[in-house]
Amino acid sequence: MSNSRKRSNSIIGDERNVKKHKDKQYYKKVSTLDSNISGVFVSCAKSKEAFCVRECYDLFNANNNNSELAQMRKSHTSHRFASIQTGTHCVVFIKTSSPVDPYAVIPNIRNNKNIERMKLITTIARLVGDDHIVNLDDPDLVIIVEIFKNICGMSVLSDYKRLKKYNIESIFEDKEQNEEPEEQNEQNEQGEQNEQSEQTADYFIENLPGLAKDANVKAHSGHITINETANANIFFWLIHNRHIADKSKFIIWLNGGPGCSSMDGLFLETGPWRINTDNETLRLIDGSWNEYANVLYVDQPIGTGFSYANSNSYLTNVTQVPVQFLLFLDEFFKIFPEFSKDDIYIAGESYAGTYIPYIAKAILDRNNNTTDNKLKYNLRGVAIGNGWIDPIAQYNAYYTFSVKHNLLTGNSKELAKQQLDTCMDALKEKLTIHQDLCELILETVLENSRQTNGSTTTCINQYDIRDHSDSYPSCGIAWPYELTSIAKYLRRTDVVSAIHANSQQIGWVECSSGVGRGFTGDTSPPAVNLLPGILEQIEVFGDQDLICNHMGTEDMISNLTWGGIKGFKNLTSTPWFVNYTQAGHIISERNLSYVLIYNSSHMVPYDVPVVSADMMYRFIGLANQNISKFPSSVGYQNDTTDKNHSSTSDDEIWDKYYNAGTATLIIVIFGVIGLGAFVFRGRFIKRRKHHHEQLKDLGSNEMDEIVIETPYRSDDIDHFGDSEDEDDVRPRKTQGKYTDDEERTILTSEER
Repeated sequence: MSNSRKRSNSIIGDERNVKKHKDKQYYKKVSTLDSNISGVFVSCAKSKEAFCVRECYDLFNANNNNSELAQMRKSHTSHRFASIQTGTHCVVFIKTSSPVDPYAVIPNIRNNKNIERMKLITTIARLVGDDHIVNLDDPDLVIIVEIFKNICGMSVLSDYKRLKKYNIESIFEDKEQNEEPEEQNEQNEQGEQNEQSEQTADYFIENLPGLAKDANVKAHSGHITINETANANIFFWLIHNRHIADKSKFIIWLNGGPGCSSMDGLFLETGPWRINTDNETLRLIDGSWNEYANVLYVDQPIGTGFSYANSNSYLTNVTQVPVQFLLFLDEFFKIFPEFSKDDIYIAGESYAGTYIPYIAKAILDRNNNTTDNKLKYNLRGVAIGNGWIDPIAQYNAYYTFSVKHNLLTGNSKELAKQQLDTCMDALKEKLTIHQDLCELILETVLENSRQTNGSTTTCINQYDIRDHSDSYPSCGIAWPYELTSIAKYLRRTDVVSAIHANSQQIGWVECSSGVGRGFTGDTSPPAVNLLPGILEQIEVFGDQDLICNHMGTEDMISNLTWGGIKGFKNLTSTPWFVNYTQAGHIISERNLSYVLIYNSSHMVPYDVPVVSADMMYRFIGLANQNISKFPSSVGYQNDTTDKNHSSTSDDEIWDKYYNAGTATLIIVIFGVIGLGAFVFRGRFIKRRKHHHEQLKDLGSNEMDEIVIETPYRSDDIDHFGDSEDEDDVRPRKTQGKYTDDEERTILTSEER
């Protein structure tokens, strides 16, 4: 067969197939024309009707809106286009479906608090029907809803996004010519602000039981969910500043543990009030940190204080803490965005000395690695009070301090030295945040302090070694005694309701044993390893307070390398005066300062709140704003100066830093001189209960550091670098009464 005949037969076959396909696909079971049908007439060549229909399908579908097609595909029985038999050659009719117009609803509610934005949008969307789809980015139609008081106006507009620039509001907006219109984003932001205002109001404390109505303390508190699956909620208590400084300052306070509530800090240390002896009412105090700064107290990690989660969701190591804390912080600033760009400082004590460097590093790392400004925080400094930072230096201080103050003698001294050697060997083998073997030293100290008088056996108060009146083996476990009153107050139903705590959870506990157990196997590296990297981000002229225990901290500083130099090179100190009395002295070098505070236990804000506040305000750059009720100065004392006179050589250094306008990080470790090491109290009590059945379990206690000493006068101490003992003063027994000439010494252990 010739090629021409093959081609001819092929063409004939194709035409037959086309006709058969045409009869089956395009005209079978199709309806006839009707007056109610919408569509398009198309003319074509005779006998090419089927090809014309196919080309029309391709042409129309090429201009389809993808979102409309996606909506129509949800129904398998409906079709976008369909050919209708006309009964006439050379003419086809393509039936079209009703358009599925993408739309958006833009409400604007003013002076009306009864209508909820999302409920309004949902109601209108229900009226539009499910056939249409929502497209906030590129809607064909926009439904504008304007509500002013009790008046409502509504309009449906096309090309809204393209034509909105001609609106009167847009014409008078001060925008750059190339700025793209963002009406939908603006509306979303407005809606978010409305929702934020509602959320903020939900956290507002209208009436705190026991606090006078004229106290003028504005506060918010409640839970923030950070993980719905684990039912993880973190509790916070925000105390607003009472006065406005030149620049808003935001302090975050954390207590230690791990697992001890930051309500300790609020009610015992840096907060605006203390609980009265009636266990019912609160009194305002001088020296609270919220006079010129907003202070946020956070119960973290989850399971601490009022915070809660499923029991199997507790953290197991300190590296998880910053991840959880940043989740909380992000959600907090969504609710309170007015604080998100403030200068932020993180402060705390005890085991927070481990938390805070990890959190600070996480914030700095994210600031350096993200381009989202909403996730960048102006972290300007950290302040750690008597913190657990360097295990080697601070475990060593257990022994050296106890020997210096004759707390270890004879066989007990030899036993403690053996325990110290075993402790150091264990740390050399594996350097971790804590070591159980090292905690035995405190038990040896307390055992050696036993004194028997008839049927009574007493021992030193582990929080104040001048006191030898406590019965053995409790040795001051119940200190500080205000904790009992605080626990009763925070468990009251009216208080729980007022602060928006979850009443379905177990009542407030100062220190959670569950959280502590979670950290039992933590092998994370000590926080001291993070300090050099953080310090290297500070400008040379920055000035910060480092105030920590007398021996452990000096050892830590001497062995710490930052800026390429190890330890301090210049040990010259500068005196610091508050209310015409020397409060301490300062050694400053390479942006790290060692500040020694006199006349205080390890809880500086607890014993000397005014001094503590003065220190903190100097730290955050408020020293020269004449904000204190009491005169203070650094460098010299002038009894003739009034409260507005506070100029010193050191103040000039602060001025230089804060006038420089640089974004830097400051590190402060404040506390007192002395041993300053920690014993994890939960295990310590359990171990002692094993040997002493009469020892009652008084519960966990945050104030669980070992011996801390703070002298009343500067001439009663060894200055940093002084190897002489002539100026040492030993405590004298005075049956619980202490003279001004005696040094204050605290013996404590740390909650585990």
